Formats: sequence, structure tokens, C-alpha cells
Amino acid sequence: ELNAKGFTQGLINKALKAQALRLNLAPIQPVLRPRYNYAPPHFSQPQQKILEEFATFIKARQFKVALLQGVTGSGKTEIYFKLLADLIKQEEKGQILILLPEILLGQQFAEKFKKRFGSEPVFWQSQLSLPQKKQVWDGLVSGQEQVIVGARSALFLPYYNLRLIILDEEHDNSYKQTESPA
Repeated sequence: ELNAKGFTQGLINKALKAQALRLNLAPIQPVLRPRYNYAPPHFSQPQQKILEEFATFIKARQFKVALLQGVTGSGKTEIYFKLLADLIKQEEKGQILILLPEILLGQQFAEKFKKRFGSEPVFWQSQLSLPQKKQVWDGLVSGQEQVIVGARSALFLPYYNLRLIILDEEHDNSYKQTESPA
């Protein structure tokens, strides 16, 4: 098998053994941990009612589906952020999966998240390198990573304690499978 420079793994191993080549592994950058103890914005009466209802669902620890409808700019994202901050602050830390219809929307979401929590969430996407994927995978299995943002494939990650799934823009066609399994 050839790597990007056209060298075989066997040739690389021989060069390493002959000390003609030295292997320097760059450390994976540590992930900044978000701070979830922020001062939430003032919520309107309808938003506060929604938050209370969702908090009841989460506290009951039973499967429940709820649809939050609102036009762009109506504060849905702030409701998501309040829910995930409250869930993470609980004694038994839960994990939250935020599904976006397209990972390209992730940059806008990451900016809002960083503004609110001080760091970006962990993303699961096809462009991650194998070491990055392993870091995310290990963080989820251990429970260290609590908020993950991704597209549909993020559903299949090995969560330690998945407590909430937020399906943003649930009406988007990218969530729907059009081909039948063969």
C-alpha cells in the first residue's frame, strides 16, 4: 500500500530500522472543555414554559419525542443550549448529540456555541483524521466528551450515557433515506 508520497509501508519500516528516518508523532491537541455555568439569556414566558416541559421529560429519564417549532431567530438554539447546560451540570453527567442536516451548518452552530460556552463542541464528520476520530471515539466511550455535533452517522457512535438528542431542522431532506436497502 502506498502513502501520499508514494512510499510503501515496508520501505518506511526499513528506513526507520536503519535510522535513516526518524518518526516524530505530533501530539493531538487537547480539547478545550466548555464551561456550562453561563448566565442564560432572559427567556420569554413561552420559552420558559417549553424549558420547564423539556426539563420534566429529561428528569423522568423516559423516552420522549418533542418538537420545538419556531422561525429562524426565535430562540430555539438558546433553548437547546440551556437544556444541554442543565443536563451536563447534573450529578450524573449525560451526553448530548446534536444532529445537523449538513455538517456545513456546523460552523455557524460552533460560533454560537463558542460564544455561549467558551469553546467549540466536538464534531463528528468524515473529514476527521483517524487519530482525531479515535480521540472523539475514546472521549465518548469514557464519558469525557459530553456534547457531540454531527450529521446522521453520529447516531452510531458509542455513547457512554446518551441522554438527549437534538435534531436540528428535523424537516430537512438530508435526514431521510431515499434508497431502499438492498
